[in-house]
Amino acid sequence: MQMESLEKEFREAVSSGENILKGLSKKFFRAVDVLKGDIIYGARLGSLKLKEQSLNRAKARVLYAIGKIIFKQYLKGEVKDENLVKLCEHYKKLEEIARKYYGAENKLKKKITSPI
Repeated sequence: MQMESLEKEFREAVSSGENILKGLSKKFFRAVDVLKGDIIYGARLGSLKLKEQSLNRAKARVLYAIGKIIFKQYLKGEVKDENLVKLCEHYKKLEEIARKYYGAENKLKKKITSPI
């Protein structure tokens, strides 16, 4: 009698273990499928993001070139639009400030002597 109950408990434990393993394996394979999808979508999103950043850099270069042309026209007195004149004046002030810092930097470099 005791042997039969031990065998029954053993069969139940094995059956329970098998059910747990089946459940875990289903969850594992679902997780693998999700990860595969995430990797694919992640790669696609990464590729799209790189293209977007590349286009943004190209746009910035074009905008910079446009700005240089307008600023040169401003220096010649050819710009009549008030908003553009204000922006060019602001840029000119920033350039003057940058030149002051550059000059101060060069003076400090001359004062600093190498210990070697």
